[in-house]
Amino acid sequence: MASDTDLLASLAEERRGAFRPWGLYLLRFLALAAGAVLTELVGYTYLGPWIRGQVAQVRPLSEASWRMLWLLVVDTPGLFGLVLYFTHVDRLRLTSLAFQREAFRALFDHTVDAAAILDLGGRVVAVNRAAEEILGRPRAELLGARGWSWFPEAQIPEATRRFREAFLHPVAPLELAARHPEGREVSLLTRFVPIYHSGRAIGAFCIASDVSALKAAVEQAERLARRDPLTGLANRRELEERLAEAIREARARRGLLAVMYVDLDNFKLVNDALGHEAGDAVLAAVARRLEGCVRGDETVARFGGDEFVVVLPRLSAVENAEAVALRIVRRLGEPVAWDGYQFSLTASVGIALYPAAGETAEALLKNADAALYEAKRQGKNRYHVHMPYLTQRAWDRLRLESELRRVLRDPEREFYVEYQPQVDLESGRVVSAEALVRWRHPELGNIPPAEFIPVAEEVGLIHKIGSFVLQEVCRQIARWREEGRLPLPVAVNVSPAEMQRADFVERFLSTLARWDVPPAWLAVEITETALIRNQEETAEKLRTLHQAGVRILVDDFGEGYNSLAVLRELTVDGVKVDQMFVREIDVRADDAAVLLAIGRLAHAMELEMVAEGVERQTQLAVLQESECDLYQGFLFSLPLGAAEFAERYLARADEP
Repeated sequence: MASDTDLLASLAEERRGAFRPWGLYLLRFLALAAGAVLTELVGYTYLGPWIRGQVAQVRPLSEASWRMLWLLVVDTPGLFGLVLYFTHVDRLRLTSLAFQREAFRALFDHTVDAAAILDLGGRVVAVNRAAEEILGRPRAELLGARGWSWFPEAQIPEATRRFREAFLHPVAPLELAARHPEGREVSLLTRFVPIYHSGRAIGAFCIASDVSALKAAVEQAERLARRDPLTGLANRRELEERLAEAIREARARRGLLAVMYVDLDNFKLVNDALGHEAGDAVLAAVARRLEGCVRGDETVARFGGDEFVVVLPRLSAVENAEAVALRIVRRLGEPVAWDGYQFSLTASVGIALYPAAGETAEALLKNADAALYEAKRQGKNRYHVHMPYLTQRAWDRLRLESELRRVLRDPEREFYVEYQPQVDLESGRVVSAEALVRWRHPELGNIPPAEFIPVAEEVGLIHKIGSFVLQEVCRQIARWREEGRLPLPVAVNVSPAEMQRADFVERFLSTLARWDVPPAWLAVEITETALIRNQEETAEKLRTLHQAGVRILVDDFGEGYNSLAVLRELTVDGVKVDQMFVREIDVRADDAAVLLAIGRLAHAMELEMVAEGVERQTQLAVLQESECDLYQGFLFSLPLGAAEFAERYLARADEP
């Protein structure tokens, strides 16, 4: 049986044999030529394979159909065939474009993501329904606005950058937090996709997926992973992370922190008498009370059962930890009401202090637990500070540090300055003074500088003391001038730590200017140790002070190994001989010889020599033979308060 293909072939052969007149061939040729010209004008190519490609975009055709279409075009007069072809193909192309437009519109309008078309300036030219619903704003409000107008100002620069970069290369999605008119925040994962026409960028799609629910779910899962489900407090995982961070911070700033173990006394009786429901209610109430006993940056965690842990970072004083512990004991001792019942509990607290009781989280928790056991052993309803290996001296040192940190927040409450006269050996007159800081503690009384100054240097607080002394001296000089007195030059001690601060000179001179104190009325006493550290930098700072008019004295001269080098390299006005050379000059001939050599050296270099620590008349006699210029010490006067010093040694301007 003949196939469709064979049938179409035989029909074509018959038609070729039936029409042989040459006139028809000529007519056919002219029609084909006209069709070819018309084809070129409209941009088509009259070729079978191309026809196949065009039509195949719309509907697949069988081989027989292709042959029939080809015979129809070839065996019909050309013009008719071309008209038929163009009519059919154009219909297919128009149908395809319309379909694409409708498909895009349906996809754009009905996608669940917010979508907008932005122009090159970032302004909205079209939005879909999802954008209106997610942002909570009508289409009229959205059109014409910038695509990121509903996001916080802090996020706009990054959104703008991503939009511009999208035209250069693919960019990663950006999470933005849109402001909804109802006041809630909508988290949107936003992408920018450029739109091109004829190879030129004309705008961009902005596609935003609402991930608010997903983000809330992730945050909730994270909270559950870090929170105790019963009390809402931090769990062990959260506690370990916060405690590790607190230890790192305390180590960096060389500060204190406290870890407290809190345990309810006889909590088992509640569970046994009233059941676990009552026990859970009590634990929840205890959690709220514990949170009320601490500040926002302090951590309260449930460690398990009826045990809780409190972390106090950035502790300024040991007594602050004890105050919090006492507050916890008292607060948890208040009655608890549940379902018509009212009963009282007590709590015991163990305290471990970093770094005295340990420098790791494990050690601090272990020692806090040991302190808790000791508190229970002593009768419960109390706190105990863990001090396993501390001697009394070490404990006093730790307490002194904490007290220093406390008082330096407001030094004027307990710190004050005294002035020790410096006497001219030749005339016997007071010509200057040294400012000495003093600490009057409300409980411990007067604390000697020899005790708290080394601690302040060790923990990095000495610059605060130096700043206080300079401010107080300048304020006092200004007050003496207001009283009509003639001030004498005053020397202040500068520690190595102060000298190393980059802004030391600027702060020093600005303080003088603030109180209108002439630089010549101030002297800086600095030790050899400070001069040797960063010698070039120190020399430059001292040179600046000296040029401004401030006198420079080398304190404790002779105790180091670079005394002569210091005098040769640096700009100084005088030296203060270390007390170890003065203490026994009246009984040791070698000390007297050293003092004499220092005096001669100082005079040869045109430097002033000051001896300190003079307490006996026999010492003074030796000094008078050693070419010493000035002296100070208990022999002449103890350090005096500002008022007494002024009354004794400062003349009034109207006095002769």
